[in-house]
Amino acid sequence: MKITLALAPISESIVVSATRTEAPAGQVASAITVFDAAEIERRQAPPLADLLRQAAGAHVVRSGAPGSVTSLFVRAGAIVPMGPIKQYTWEKVDGPLTLWVHPGANGAFSWYEDDGTSFDFRKGQFMKVNVAWNDSQRRLTLRLANGAKMLAPAKRNIVIRVAGEQISKTATFEGKPLDIKL
Repeated sequence: MKITLALAPISESIVVSATRTEAPAGQVASAITVFDAAEIERRQAPPLADLLRQAAGAHVVRSGAPGSVTSLFVRAGAIVPMGPIKQYTWEKVDGPLTLWVHPGANGAFSWYEDDGTSFDFRKGQFMKVNVAWNDSQRRLTLRLANGAKMLAPAKRNIVIRVAGEQISKTATFEGKPLDIKL
């Protein structure tokens, strides 16, 4: 499996913690690593792999020179979302979101989207979907988070893949709870 990582403009800090749960940086009891724009600038914009090496819970291996193949190892239970490549945040892309489920443990994450250009997320204009994997039932669930709403387009095509297996399912998320058995 080949994974290509691309950076998109962000307007807030990214918190990476070993607990795999979402929490504001000030409320995390364990050690965290925060890479905000100022920190990335201070480090003279190093490659993403070099930043991730310093984050708790991530293991990164680069094979060869910078710009060559980089491997990112993930824990059992991780759900890795991958979408079509965009050149900028508001670019319209025609392609499904692929959720790569790494079996072996339960896992969860929140899929967040806003318009990428304004501060309208502060006025409730965002979409946040809670995604959870139940390993023993081999079931993936998607539910809109409290206070979130579907953004255009109102239907999201999703491909669910299980890492290391040939299993693949497609689904359409329209804002209603969705359960997918794999």
